[in-house]
Amino acid sequence: CPLKSRHKVECEVIRGISVPDLQEESQHLSIYSVVAVLRLLRLEESSPESWYQIRSLETHCTEIQRDQTLGERLRFVNSYLNNLGFSSDRILQAFGIIRINSYPVSELEGSYSRGIYPVQSLINHSCTPNLQYIEKDGGSRLVLQSVRTIEPGEPLTVRYVPFIQGRIAMARKLREHWYFQCNCPRCKDGTELGTFTSSALCENKDCNDKGAILLMVDPSTVESDWICPSCQTIRTSKYVENLEKSYIDKFKDLPKCDMNTFYSFLNELGDRFHSTHHLVMRMAKFLVVVQGKKLESLPREQIETQSVLCDKLLSYVSRLDPGATQTRAKFLLEKNKADLNLAKRDCEAGKISRKVFMSKIKEGVRAEVNAKKILFFKWEDEDDIHKKT
Repeated sequence: CPLKSRHKVECEVIRGISVPDLQEESQHLSIYSVVAVLRLLRLEESSPESWYQIRSLETHCTEIQRDQTLGERLRFVNSYLNNLGFSSDRILQAFGIIRINSYPVSELEGSYSRGIYPVQSLINHSCTPNLQYIEKDGGSRLVLQSVRTIEPGEPLTVRYVPFIQGRIAMARKLREHWYFQCNCPRCKDGTELGTFTSSALCENKDCNDKGAILLMVDPSTVESDWICPSCQTIRTSKYVENLEKSYIDKFKDLPKCDMNTFYSFLNELGDRFHSTHHLVMRMAKFLVVVQGKKLESLPREQIETQSVLCDKLLSYVSRLDPGATQTRAKFLLEKNKADLNLAKRDCEAGKISRKVFMSKIKEGVRAEVNAKKILFFKWEDEDDIHKKT
C-alpha cells in the first residue's frame, strides 16, 4: 500500500480482529467507519493540538442514534473499539464529527478518502454561497475562495451539495446528512431564481403544447405538492421524484459512446421538462465534456452545437452558481475551444480573412487566460506572505 506508513496505527490495533466478508458495499463502509473513528480517537493522544481544533465541531449525536442505518453502523464500530478501551460516548462523538464534518478528497485514484478541515466545517451552507473550496496538495489542504464581493458583516457560506440537481433531492440530502432545511434565496423561490430547474412540463397535452410547467405550491417544504398554473392539476412530490428517476434510469440504459442516441435523449428530456431543468442541464454538461475530449475530429455541426450548449450552461450557471467559480471557468474554456476551432475552419475555407482569424485568436487567448486564473489561482503560503512583509 502506498500509504502504509499512515495506516500503521490502525493496522497494529485491529490486526487479528475477525473482519467480515467485504463483498457488500455497506460492509465496506462499516470497516471504513471503524478505521476513521479509530484514527480520530488516536489523534487525541498523537496530536492534542489537532484534536482541540475539532473536538467542539457539530456532531448531531441524537439524530445519528435515531437513524436506523447509521445506528447499525455505529453499533458495528462499537463492537470493534469498545474492546480496545474506547467508551461508547467517545466513539459516538468521533463518529458524529466525521459524519457531519468530513469532506471527500481525491487523494489517490480509486481510494476512499475523507478529510476534516476545522475552518471549513464552521461555515454554513447556502445553495447560493459566496465562497467555494478548492483542494490543494492532493487534498491535504482546502482553500476557501470568494466567488463574488462579500459585504461587511455578511455571513460566509459554502455549498455542501452540487447545485445541478433538483430541489427534492437537494433538500433531502441536506436534511438526512446535516439535519437542517436550507432557507437560502434559491430554496425560498418556487422558480429557483428563474431557472425552473426542478420543473417538469405538465403532462396535459394542451398545457404541454403551451409549455406550462409544474411549480411547488409551498417552496418552504420539500414534501410540497406541485401545481400546473394553467390547468390547476396537482401532483405530489413523490410523482415528481419518480418522474425524474425514470429518466435517470433511462440514461443509465443508453448505449455507450453513441452520440446520436445521447442527442436524441437530450431532445426527449426537453420534451418532458423545462429547458433549464437540472436533468437537461446535466445531459448538456455530459455532452460538452464528452465532445470536448475529441473536438478536432467532430463535424462542424457538432462543434457549433458544442458552443451553443456551453452558452446555455453558462447562462444557467450565472444564476445558480454566480461569480468567479470553477464551474464557470471550465465551461468558458470549453466554449472558447469550440469557437476557436470554428474560426480556424472558417479561415481555412476562406470564409473569414486571416486578419479576422488572428483577432479571434487574441480574444480566445484573453478568455483562456481569464478562465485559467480562476482554475489555477496561485495561492501564497503563509511563509511567502511573511517574507514579503
